[in-house]
Amino acid sequence: MSLTRQLRDEHDQIRRRLRDWDDLLVELESGIGTFAALRLKEEAQWVRSKVLPHIYAEESVIFPSLSERTPEGSVTLRRLSNDHTQLRELIAATLLMYEAHDLIRNEAASFKSALALWERGKASFSKVRASLERVFTLLHDHFGEE
Repeated sequence: MSLTRQLRDEHDQIRRRLRDWDDLLVELESGIGTFAALRLKEEAQWVRSKVLPHIYAEESVIFPSLSERTPEGSVTLRRLSNDHTQLRELIAATLLMYEAHDLIRNEAASFKSALALWERGKASFSKVRASLERVFTLLHDHFGEE
């Protein structure tokens, strides 16, 4: 299969997958359930494993080749390259925020666990304090970035 055909097929697959995101957004708006949360994780992984490599392949192979063959297309290629830059930045920020949410949830669960142990006399308050400080630090860092 030619590289052009492969990229065209990947574009079709990406467009189909993105159409499914409308349903996912409706699920998330109605209250995040286990299935929607799992789908969100799958989509984040898909973006990492399929969309980003596709963008890099276009930039490293297709764009330079097109630039050499069709100098008159340089305005379009610059626009596409700028689009890719914005996409990479948005994807990176979104994935970072998503991972931060996971980290915050995990630390909050650790805090609840430490608190429950302390309440039953099975852990020192220093463990509760350390856990709570991690949650506060993550929240502070997270909301400073958003």
